[in-house]
Amino acid sequence: MHLLWKSLSTFNRHCLRGQQDFFVKYAVKGGDSYAVVTGGSDGIGLEICHQLAQQGFNICMVSRNEEKMQEKLAEIKEKASKVKTMYVVADFVSLNTIDQY
Repeated sequence: MHLLWKSLSTFNRHCLRGQQDFFVKYAVKGGDSYAVVTGGSDGIGLEICHQLAQQGFNICMVSRNEEKMQEKLAEIKEKASKVKTMYVVADFVSLNTIDQY
């Protein structure tokens, strides 16, 4: 019985429930909170940036390619003009110690 309940609960959480509004749940009052997205200049990371910006989050993108990040953040600002953006250039492969981070 426990397994059945757990399965139904998981199915409800992932399949039946509507899209959550993370801004209402996680945004800091005053509007200076940022969603930090690593790998945000491409693929899934970029889509996450777009989705969060549409919900009202300010975006901090972390990636290796500065030019690409600037271009993608400009796209985000076009679609969500009230959103603040910033970026951090970092190549995590080349960082080996805590001090380098």
